[in-house]
Amino acid sequence: MKPGSIAALIRGFCIDLTGKPQTVVFQEWDGECPSNALKFKTDSEEAAAVVIRSAYETWKKSNPATGGGIPLPSCAALTDNGKTQAVFWIDNDIDSARARLSEKDDSARIETPAAANPVIGPAERADVVKNRIALVTGGAQGIGEEIVRNLACARAFVFIADLNLEGARRLADKINNDEKRTAA
Repeated sequence: MKPGSIAALIRGFCIDLTGKPQTVVFQEWDGECPSNALKFKTDSEEAAAVVIRSAYETWKKSNPATGGGIPLPSCAALTDNGKTQAVFWIDNDIDSARARLSEKDDSARIETPAAANPVIGPAERADVVKNRIALVTGGAQGIGEEIVRNLACARAFVFIADLNLEGARRLADKINNDEKRTAA
């Protein structure tokens, strides 16, 4: 098992729980497992995510959330036959995770979930370019043409710059006709 791969899985799991950035630092371990660590055993990196999630559910029973937050371990331990192989220290940033490692601080953390970012709808996105002037290089065909069409549809005035002058003129005429205004 590669500890770096396991660290990435632990980090991803903690991000999924909180919606916030998390940092994991690890070290090979030859000693007693920290008492409050999230303990797990896995022989396969493919199964590790499922094993970590299951171990978290067990760990959470001993570390219930308070104040509506999400309980998170500060420490996770990869074990095999009762022996700790690696320990992963978890916190919001690299300095805090390293401090936990140096202090061997395995106390549980309570995180408030991140606020959901509002989804911006197409109408609000279109308002960004409405009544603006845009210049699209390579705009007579392909991806550039699609950009020109979308900008014009969003009520921008679009200059089409392309080595294909005839294609740019045809596209501008078509857009102006479709939009029933001088859009390109």
